[in-house]
Amino acid sequence: MLVFVVVVLILALGLVIPIGFRFIKKNKIRSLYTIPNFSYEYSLPSTINAQSAIPSAKIPCFTFSAPDHKIESGHFLVLKASYGGFSSYCSPVVKVSSPTLSTYHYLDPLPSQPSSQIWINLSSHAGTPLTKLSLHPQGVTLSATPPQLILFPQIDLAFHKILILAPHPDDAEIASFALYASYPHSTLIVTITDGANPTNPNYTPTPQRIIDSLSIPQFNGLPYTHTINLAYPDSQLNKLKQKKTSPPPLPTTDFVSLRALNASPLTPPAPPFPAWASLVSDLIFIIKKFSPSIIVTPHPLIDSHPDHLYTTLALYEALSTLDTFPHAILTTFVHNHITELFPFGPSHSEISLPPFPENLNQLTLFDSVQLVPASHEINQRKYRALEAHSDLRDIHSPLHPNLDSISSHLRIFVHHSFFYPHIPPVSLFRRFIRPHELFLTITSSATFQNICQHAKN
Repeated sequence: MLVFVVVVLILALGLVIPIGFRFIKKNKIRSLYTIPNFSYEYSLPSTINAQSAIPSAKIPCFTFSAPDHKIESGHFLVLKASYGGFSSYCSPVVKVSSPTLSTYHYLDPLPSQPSSQIWINLSSHAGTPLTKLSLHPQGVTLSATPPQLILFPQIDLAFHKILILAPHPDDAEIASFALYASYPHSTLIVTITDGANPTNPNYTPTPQRIIDSLSIPQFNGLPYTHTINLAYPDSQLNKLKQKKTSPPPLPTTDFVSLRALNASPLTPPAPPFPAWASLVSDLIFIIKKFSPSIIVTPHPLIDSHPDHLYTTLALYEALSTLDTFPHAILTTFVHNHITELFPFGPSHSEISLPPFPENLNQLTLFDSVQLVPASHEINQRKYRALEAHSDLRDIHSPLHPNLDSISSHLRIFVHHSFFYPHIPPVSLFRRFIRPHELFLTITSSATFQNICQHAKN
């Protein structure tokens, strides 16, 4: 009898403890969402080609009988997925298999609706006939409605001069390392701020992060003439825009001396103090000198960081003053407006389109999608480049451990062992080491104007 009771207790604990951890995990995930109502149902421009993909089998997986043509880079499958009651307790994923490759597409663990549109990025399967692919869902049920096969035309970036606007010293590496590492001699990186935000727990005094922003791209192929840091104060662009007094510089530095760290002849002359008008003038100067046909900048409605928003609004004012528009603007989303869990899933899984606030679903947020492949070798270099940034290094371990530091590390270990996704949930090393870098492309000045005007409001 005693043995029976012990066995029952062990079985009960084996059931209750995992459920308890799953419940805690679900609430932890929920706390990482800032807006409850969001969507993946983008309003696509009429220029985007969409056709039905006809499934030949649904259970246990999707296979396709038509259309019978090869997948290209920029191909997405768009379909509906139903989330069960336990979807948020696991990591819903769709495995896409071909005869030579399997890719994993992790979905939103906490969608705002029980049935949600999902986007499956097929670009890694380029060259494979659609009829050779099969979809294997786990944690979700795919709708029987035939999915859409959408092709976003890709820009041949080899024929363009590329200007990357990075709000902070690590943003170029986070969002567009594969892009600039693939085209180093035709890319100019302009970092807007000095990165010295005293509220950051890994705060690094100026000018260390400026030096990071100038040197790390050079270690990865960019000429020294193609890196600039404008040294505007971190986390203060919104105040500059509102014409508030510029914050005082740090005790041992000043704005002019920080700008003097630049060696590029494309660096604009330093104004006596940071101001919104001087930021816009700096961008006008650089655009005139460099003449980029591709500009990379944060998406002002999908990236939530104020410095990212105001970087793009400054670009908008500069382009309006010049009365010009590049061949394309590639927008990024390091800090997704809905959740910084995005991109979902572990590193090296595929990236897809980000969620956006539901109240924007009538607005055209992009004209196309650009994908830049990141090989294993490129991703190794990207990892090292991110690690080289002063603010991303693990500097939490004190030189002389004490009881407080040991207990702090123990709490971190327990937290990361049980909660999504088993490493710091918003880790940049998880989120942005992927087979592709994805950019929401804007090719129409009208689209860009509508987005920026909406962001101003």
